[in-house]
Amino acid sequence: MDKQNIDEEQIMRYFDKKFGTNVLSRFKKLREEQKELEEAESLCCGTCNEETMSHLLDEVSDVLAVITHAGHCMGYTHEQLLNMAYEKCRIRDTNPGYKHSNT
Repeated sequence: MDKQNIDEEQIMRYFDKKFGTNVLSRFKKLREEQKELEEAESLCCGTCNEETMSHLLDEVSDVLAVITHAGHCMGYTHEQLLNMAYEKCRIRDTNPGYKHSNT
């Protein structure tokens, strides 16, 4: 696969122009991509080979792109989002109910 080195700001500006910056619209797209990811996962579980894994990875990258762009639309970088998730996981090591809505 031919890869380009484009920084996150350039990618987010491209996504802003292509998809807009409406957060609700981005989450609608995320639901669509999630469905496609689930379909790819089902295919991979049935017959896990290079083709199905490639399809699964393609859908993972789509979900990541939409999530990253949604975070950007709310003022956060992917690095900030990862750090927030990491910190929450670390806190849950000692406080399993931390930020759980069902506790």
